[in-house]
Amino acid sequence: SQHKLARDTDIKGAGDMAANTAAMMAKIRDGVTHALDETSLETLDAAVERCPIGSPESTGIPGYIGGTLQSNIAVTTPETYTRDIGVDLDKVPYAWYVHDGTVKMAARPYLTQGFEATKDALVSHSQDIKL
Repeated sequence: SQHKLARDTDIKGAGDMAANTAAMMAKIRDGVTHALDETSLETLDAAVERCPIGSPESTGIPGYIGGTLQSNIAVTTPETYTRDIGVDLDKVPYAWYVHDGTVKMAARPYLTQGFEATKDALVSHSQDIKL
């Protein structure tokens, strides 16, 4: 048989401290999610605003109705704290060429310009997180 001398220690308020920490972490998670959502919507709007719209004159196609690229810019959430603003190349395969240009066409980087126009918004929205 083993003999032990043991002492149990109870830290007063430890349960409250754990509960308060959990509540604070939940507020931070909610705040970060809100900041990402708000910023990504602002970036989406800025990218859509800067996206070129094809016309019969620009495409050389009589009766052409543009706007497909612009209407396919979207926000997706591939992971919890990630927001992607972009275009599904399966739906609009020429989006890459419009954004980055070709040897015959100048780049029109609507996504990059949208991000640049709103990059300070994430910092601003993050500063609004209330604990």
